[in-house]
Amino acid sequence: MLAPFTALGPISVEDGTVPYSGIAVAQKTGINDPICAPELDRITATAGLQVFNITTQRQVYDLFRANIKANPALTNAYILMESYAVEAVKAVDSASQSFPWRDDYILMGIDIPYPTNHSLDAPAQKWVQDTVDLWNAGQPKWRKPSAYVNYASGNEPMEQWYGYEPWRLAKLRALKKRYDPNGRFNYYNPITY
Repeated sequence: MLAPFTALGPISVEDGTVPYSGIAVAQKTGINDPICAPELDRITATAGLQVFNITTQRQVYDLFRANIKANPALTNAYILMESYAVEAVKAVDSASQSFPWRDDYILMGIDIPYPTNHSLDAPAQKWVQDTVDLWNAGQPKWRKPSAYVNYASGNEPMEQWYGYEPWRLAKLRALKKRYDPNGRFNYYNPITY
């Protein structure tokens, strides 16, 4: 499955097996990694994909290289590509659940943590948006963009997080109103009503 990516000629590859408890550290998302550092600003975004698009991925790599060269202070940036077994997800009728993205088989994320420096905000925002645009452009033309809510930037329309079908948002809003009427769980990209 990863052979097409290896064929792109990355500078380095880390491959191996880690116990479940070591996943965060292995993928550089542990509590002591830049993603969690409180003294860093960060720009992040995501795209749910149905297929890997190697042409698009080459463009993402080239964009990554160009942005690091232009802004060395953004060197902590990384791209996350996640894919899981989807047989059980496919077995559930999408219309029976509020979760909308049962056909997003690949989750892509970009995160750019950097020392607070407002002159870097615009280049980091542009880099993130250009990357997401490339990922979405590399998908089947009929697909609308989706964003995994936990990796979303907060700039996407709510439909990208929770689904484009009006009934999904209505169902989620009703559940939110019932179980969290005081908005205690409104921290990150919340359902609003």
